[in-house]
Amino acid sequence: MTMRTRPTAGPLAALVVAVVAAALAVLTALAPAASAAPREGLVVNGHQLTQTEEANVRWIADNTVPRLEGDRDSRLTAAARVTWWTLKEGVLGLENPHSYSHCDNERLDPLASCAPQCCWQVGVSAVQEPNYDHARVEEVAERLYPGQTAQQVLEHTASYAGYPAGTDGYEVITNATGDFRNSWLLRNHGVGFTLQSPQVKAECIDDSLSWCYGTGWDTTARYAPDKAASLGSIDDLYAILDQLAP
Repeated sequence: MTMRTRPTAGPLAALVVAVVAAALAVLTALAPAASAAPREGLVVNGHQLTQTEEANVRWIADNTVPRLEGDRDSRLTAAARVTWWTLKEGVLGLENPHSYSHCDNERLDPLASCAPQCCWQVGVSAVQEPNYDHARVEEVAERLYPGQTAQQVLEHTASYAGYPAGTDGYEVITNATGDFRNSWLLRNHGVGFTLQSPQVKAECIDDSLSWCYGTGWDTTARYAPDKAASLGSIDDLYAILDQLAP
């Protein structure tokens, strides 16, 4: 019996096959991205944190929790309270919360000094500069960074806040005096969180002062609409930091 041979495909047919194969390869490569599940992020008071908020909370877990004093529970408690405060203040929604400066309801250039007024909020902890004596701030800085002077802590803070040595900003910050110097020491994450934690406890947990809760802006509405929700947010943040921190 004679076997029939299969006809050989012509050049055009071969080209069509190649084009189809290439298209299928592209579609296969794109398919996982197109069908990827939504990002599963961190949730506080039923609200998923934005990517920027989450990145800043993770930074606090990695850097601030280990820098604070006390046993792990004490450090997590302090960090959760201040993280809630600065999250609801909107500071953790900033790409660079470390240089944050807010003077009497207006954003201030990080290298400018707020005139003696009622409110000057600074740094990742959203701490109020006028609340803290300069000597006390320096003492806390040197206690949290054993073997370093307050000046060295100031230099370190300027560097990670976006003003490394050799920049004009670094010179402005490291040669600062008075309230402006104090504001930059308070912008250190460890110093700010250490001093801000008892303030948050006294004003917002033990008491219920008017600036602690509300729906006046989006982050407060999400994370601190009332006291019960705020306490729940703090609990959520404790659990998050407990999971993430070393």
